[in-house]
Amino acid sequence: MSEKILGIDRGSFSIKVAEIERHMGKFQLVGFYEQPVVTAENVSREQAETQALQKLFEEYNLKPDHIYTALPGQLTSNRVIDLPFSDFKKVDQTIEFEMENYIPLTLEEMLIDYIILNSTKTESRVLVSYSTKSDFVQFLNFMNTANVDPRFVGSETVELGNVMKLGVLQPEGAYALIDIGHEKTNIVIFIGNQLQFSRTVMFGGKDLTQSIADALNVPLDEAERLKVDMGHLGSEADSADATTRAISDAIKKPMDDILLSLKQTFLSFQQTRGEVVQALLLCGGTSRLPGIDQYIEKEIHKNVSFLDCLDFPFNHLADSSWCRPVAVTALSLAYRGILGSTIRDVQFRRGEFAYQGEVKDLVSLTKQVAVLLGVIFVFASVTFGASYFSLKGKAKSQMAKITSTVQETLPDIPKKSLSSPNTILSTLNSKISEAEDKRKRLKTRRPLLFWK
Repeated sequence: MSEKILGIDRGSFSIKVAEIERHMGKFQLVGFYEQPVVTAENVSREQAETQALQKLFEEYNLKPDHIYTALPGQLTSNRVIDLPFSDFKKVDQTIEFEMENYIPLTLEEMLIDYIILNSTKTESRVLVSYSTKSDFVQFLNFMNTANVDPRFVGSETVELGNVMKLGVLQPEGAYALIDIGHEKTNIVIFIGNQLQFSRTVMFGGKDLTQSIADALNVPLDEAERLKVDMGHLGSEADSADATTRAISDAIKKPMDDILLSLKQTFLSFQQTRGEVVQALLLCGGTSRLPGIDQYIEKEIHKNVSFLDCLDFPFNHLADSSWCRPVAVTALSLAYRGILGSTIRDVQFRRGEFAYQGEVKDLVSLTKQVAVLLGVIFVFASVTFGASYFSLKGKAKSQMAKITSTVQETLPDIPKKSLSSPNTILSTLNSKISEAEDKRKRLKTRRPLLFWK
């Protein structure tokens, strides 16, 4: 029996869903869907997002067994802390009290979870993700309003790490995954396929659009169209027409803010870990901007390439070229459902917010098992009954044959001795014993001598 697992990426520009089907220990990506968030008059941002998510489920008739999602980066914060011990119980008991030094709110107002990045016999390095309960409740309400009940709600930047476990070609040394979205940019640093650091900065494609609107004095919708159709950061823009050059110059201003955040993040990582980030992998909707890889490589002097998370045999999409830059987060979340408990996670659905569907699943499973047991009992009863009456008839027939044979062999036997198989066997054993005794007596008797 196959299972359908959905990974839902609640982006600010669009809602993305990756659908994985698992069967007999194997899995394949069977669907990827995107629905833009369209705002209108008298429709709030949350309502527009809810409508987009509902439309996805209805249009593609999505009926998942499990749903995995994550709090967007703008709703969570991450901090790496070092603890002078490695015992898991001590880490678990200490982490919330340790975070009191960094959080301006009370622990009762927060949701906190963590993963252990590295540990030795004497110390642990822990990445802690936290969010306010109010933001989390609002996120769950958004999902529930769209009739979606996720069994897992993690931290977006932490979950991005799952994609590197798919077998993506990894640069040597430390490298960064840069997911440039509409409102934010997620920065995730790895060594090998192991997550080392994550951060979200509030710069993205929306800032590029706003900069174009301000520079050219056009509405945001028109600025977005110009960005998509004419935006360019490569050297080709220098020899283009005046409008293209103006758009390119406008884009560079917010891009430099993103690059400044990257430089600060890499420098901080180098100072704390002693590792230099050597290369960058780009993804996200804004990474589609022509020449963005050249511009970043030139400005920060690091190797830059695009992440391809769909170049694998498990990808069964008919056409995946259009979604490669934007599929990363949703795919990482769906892949979380395949990895399960084999990897560390940050799971905000705990305690009072624990997923109740597991109880419903158990009740449903219990009912299914009860029905199956009932069917088995009925089948066994019918089979037993049929077999019983069939064997009973055969037994009567055999009994009649046995009685007839005994009567022919021992005509003097009383009918009382033929009343049941046990009495027949007892009578036959008695006759056999008598015959044996006679045979023994005949052997031991002296021969008679006859004289003339």
